[in-house]
Amino acid sequence: THVIPRMYFHLILSEVSQNNLRKLDQLIRNTTKEILHLPPHVTDGLLYTSNRSGGLGMPRLEVQIPSAIVRKREALEKSTDMVIRASFQYREENNTDTIRGLRRLKVLK
Repeated sequence: THVIPRMYFHLILSEVSQNNLRKLDQLIRNTTKEILHLPPHVTDGLLYTSNRSGGLGMPRLEVQIPSAIVRKREALEKSTDMVIRASFQYREENNTDTIRGLRRLKVLK
């Protein structure tokens, strides 16, 4: 309950790749199953299903991090402070184009 939320901030700011998020999700799933003494073949749905429905309610980083990046970039795009807007112009990319590209990710559809 403490490790994953602490990683969120860094994962969102670093805008980590989808492939790395998949690997991190896999590592978290395997470690969680090991800690809980669950067999490896236990369905991942048990981990991701909400607590209310009987699961562990773990976040799926592959979906949540890109969504958070899009929200962050959209908020920056709407900012009236020119310093804030300018500080998030990465490598001469257009923020609008980046948001559009992130929205096309399979996990966000």
